[in-house]
Amino acid sequence: MKRPLLAYVVLSLVLLTALPVHADPPSDQGVLNALSTAIGHRVVKRNVAIRRSLEFPHVISIGMYRVNHGYELTGLFVDKRYGDPRYQTRPGLASVGWKTASASVRRTLALAWVEKVLLAFDVFEDAPDAAFHAPHAHPFSPPVAESTARGGVDVTMWVREPSTSTESRTLCKWRYQFKPDGSLHAMHEIDRFTVSFSKP
Repeated sequence: MKRPLLAYVVLSLVLLTALPVHADPPSDQGVLNALSTAIGHRVVKRNVAIRRSLEFPHVISIGMYRVNHGYELTGLFVDKRYGDPRYQTRPGLASVGWKTASASVRRTLALAWVEKVLLAFDVFEDAPDAAFHAPHAHPFSPPVAESTARGGVDVTMWVREPSTSTESRTLCKWRYQFKPDGSLHAMHEIDRFTVSFSKP
């Protein structure tokens, strides 16, 4: 689901003043060429999805297609350098001023990073949909970012498990833990449930 634009007003204002100067991000073809070089073989465009976000203008999410799954996040470009999403989180957040950000701004940045980057090819639940009203569904809670000791942030939210099925849906509650330096310390699944939908 897409979060309402107003939810990112504060973040946008922060970026206008905090963004350091970087080179322009590469074109989609430039991304494909760089990805081919990074992984050691030619990448076919139809098997790759590229996602950019206004919140992180120097970060590009790369998704590879999987049968019965859809596109799955496999790597990130941060200032034209490609790598694993977990290890690219620290430089990605650094590119928008994490180091000097206040606790409240860090919470906003961490939440946006999960929604716009780590879940670029997934569906997160920011409001209870039909699955949460089904029998035996687990209680819904909206996405939340909480400050931890020494400047870290924990983000918790419900995410749909990728599936092509129209007869059932699995929801997983994840916690993403960011260290004070902006690195992604861990990702934990803390709850899950599956609901079935009756055929018409």
